[in-house]
Amino acid sequence: MKKYLLGLTGALAIVLSPMVARATTGYVCEVKQYNYSGFGSYGGILMRFYTAPNCGGSLAATLYACTTGSTDAVCSASVYNTFSEPQLQSIYTNLIGHARSGNAVNYLTTTSCKGGGTNCLESVYFKGN
Repeated sequence: MKKYLLGLTGALAIVLSPMVARATTGYVCEVKQYNYSGFGSYGGILMRFYTAPNCGGSLAATLYACTTGSTDAVCSASVYNTFSEPQLQSIYTNLIGHARSGNAVNYLTTTSCKGGGTNCLESVYFKGN
């Protein structure tokens, strides 16, 4: 089984900052792209994860992938946890694929968010065969 990581540095490695982080496994239920400047220069992605495939179980998390220049409270405060435009597109494509296939996604959240937010995306891992 290949593991794919869309890291915050563009490498196949995870960058852990000194912030409190929590790793979770969930299933993609909803993915939307937003062209909103608060999410950064290239907008952002809303993603909702559930505890079971096909939007089953209960809502586990609603997170946003933000890009450089983000200011919204749902975005990570660390410059290392914002994405470039190509990374954002890759995340979107992989999330759609995993939503359709029902494969699990691992995601890492942080409590260090902009504007006083407390639960932001740090990174996301995609598993598949």
